[in-house]
Amino acid sequence: MRRALFLLLGILLSPSVAGAEFRVLGVDPAPQSLSADRLAAVVVRLSSPVAGVPPEAFRVLGRWSGPVPGTLLLEEGGARLSFTPARPFAAGEWVTVQVARTLRSAAGDSLRGGHAWSFWIATQPGRLDLREEARVPVRRAGDGSLKAYGACACDLDGDGLSDLAVPCEISSDVRLFLNDGGGGYTTPTVVPLPFGNFPSPIEAGDFDLDGIADFAIGNAGNDVVSVLFGNGAGGFRPEVPLRAALTPRGLAVLDADADGDDDVVTANRSSSTLTLLRNRGDGTFEPAVLFEAGANETAVSVADANGDGILDLFVGLHVGEEIAILLGDGEGGFGLAGTARVRGRPWSTAAGDVNGDGHADVASVNVFGNNVTVILGDGEGGFGEAVEYGTGGFPVAVDLGDLDGDGDLDLVTSGATDGEWSIFGNAGDGSFLEPFRFGTSGAACATLHDRDGDGTLDVTGVDEDDDLLVLFTNTPRDAVPAPVLRSFPNPFSDSARILYDLETSADVLLRVYDAQGALVRTLVHGTRGPGAQEVSWDGLDDRSRKAAAGFYLCRLDAGTGAASWRMILAR
Repeated sequence: MRRALFLLLGILLSPSVAGAEFRVLGVDPAPQSLSADRLAAVVVRLSSPVAGVPPEAFRVLGRWSGPVPGTLLLEEGGARLSFTPARPFAAGEWVTVQVARTLRSAAGDSLRGGHAWSFWIATQPGRLDLREEARVPVRRAGDGSLKAYGACACDLDGDGLSDLAVPCEISSDVRLFLNDGGGGYTTPTVVPLPFGNFPSPIEAGDFDLDGIADFAIGNAGNDVVSVLFGNGAGGFRPEVPLRAALTPRGLAVLDADADGDDDVVTANRSSSTLTLLRNRGDGTFEPAVLFEAGANETAVSVADANGDGILDLFVGLHVGEEIAILLGDGEGGFGLAGTARVRGRPWSTAAGDVNGDGHADVASVNVFGNNVTVILGDGEGGFGEAVEYGTGGFPVAVDLGDLDGDGDLDLVTSGATDGEWSIFGNAGDGSFLEPFRFGTSGAACATLHDRDGDGTLDVTGVDEDDDLLVLFTNTPRDAVPAPVLRSFPNPFSDSARILYDLETSADVLLRVYDAQGALVRTLVHGTRGPGAQEVSWDGLDDRSRKAAAGFYLCRLDAGTGAASWRMILAR
């Protein structure tokens, strides 16, 4: 009798029994991965089979490709969804997959809360010391100052090339630049924003579900979000204004309620609120819903902070000098999970896995502190270690991408007052090296995208003082095995022997950085022949001062290869 009761209980608790929770068991590419192929299949494994997939229930959106068309197949008896893109993803782009709660199992159970995740498309090996290719005027003949501020790269006309949409604050319009096929741009088309006032943050989505990229634009001078619906040929219908709250300076696009369409979240500095603009599914929106994260919400980025398949918000609190995590519930609600302090006032944020542990991290540029703070996520909706790096003056924008093609996210900041773009290379563990710096008059933002289609990430900077696009081109380099780099002893107190090996003669740069990414000592700078090489470091910096005890990173750049090695100096 007892055995029969246990058998009955086991049957009732079995996940195969009708009424068990219908959920996603696994996905591919993995969340936050950086190595997906440009034609990578997207796979979702389900706990129960489905009989069919409604059109809005499975959507793929590339940050620069826009809505991605393709073929969706039901496999393994309907328990596996397999999506093959009809065209390649853009190299280096952030791709988000949304599975809506309207997906139902064959037994009629809904996918509660939906399921969403993001991953990155791999790039070809490239460089961090980019070459300035050209400067393209944003102004047309007869224009005065426009204050071009921000940019969104997206394929506007369906030709597979990376076009640009650039908001202009003073003229209250958006300038559209179509790619000429070689990564260049000419005279823009102007889309007026009659309801706008100082438009700046801009993000792409597909609000009316027609498979064509649309834009949502925040206005720092009023309470309007301007929505532009694309026609697929590089043009847009007249602006549709939505009421958010005063000064929506941050803006993000996501399916907050998992119903299969793109909603908009804004961070509204003057009203100290966030707003959710909920899409009705046809590109019209419900009245704004207000919620809070702290004080003077200014920036907002989207990623899954706790690995539950629901997208969350990273919010910059301007006056509070904090970054907040708000966890989504998949039904349009967000709850504060934690905060982390930064030095300075957050202006812009970017989310991604910088240290390769599979968890979303966040980078925040902080004005008045003139720094970028990288805060690691713990994968459970909280924050871990935070490290600060110096930037140009009044940094107003930050972005992430694998510029050198080594499988980790590098970081780019824009400094408005000293007109400086800073490119920080990732050491491979989420720490960042001394940046390459590029100057102009007023660096308002930098967009990372494969502008010329060669598989490497290029950088397009926006100069807000002279209203220029500054085109930086990434030069591909051949992929070769990384040179071997080691040091002995490790830890060391007086001197360390650093050994490396070269397959052929190469221009060698061997440098030592501290734990904050600052350059400490240049040990080798010149051409070296093939074979085993050795140099020593005596624990002194370039000014012959004793370096403090702690962790150091030795970085070797040799021709087209690079390697890093951690060293411990014990005093």
